[in-house]
Amino acid sequence: MWRWALLLIASCGPIQTTTVIVDSEAAVAAARLAQAAERAPYELAAAEAYLEKAREEHGRADFEDAVDLGERALQCAWEALAKAEGRQGSVQPRIEGLQCRPRAETTQTSSTTSAQVVK
Repeated sequence: MWRWALLLIASCGPIQTTTVIVDSEAAVAAARLAQAAERAPYELAAAEAYLEKAREEHGRADFEDAVDLGERALQCAWEALAKAEGRQGSVQPRIEGLQCRPRAETTQTSSTTSAQVVK
């Protein structure tokens, strides 16, 4: 009996990761169909980059990171789709605090470069 429980627990990572990646792929495809490349290029590019990295981590059996990256890809794809359809700002994060935006914005001043956190 305990062997089945151990097998079930061990298989959860790959199953959850695969589900998130498939959902992200579908959302990216929908965003592309809505012409997000022209109307939401940042969000679409971010979704594609996160999705690619999620696949890479999944291939390395790093399922926790793959799920996190897949969730980020999904969020960015949803935001790209909403922006492409003219519904910008209508997408609520699937995970509390998760949004598709740059973590830091680099600005250059006269002689120094400083990073400002985007809030």
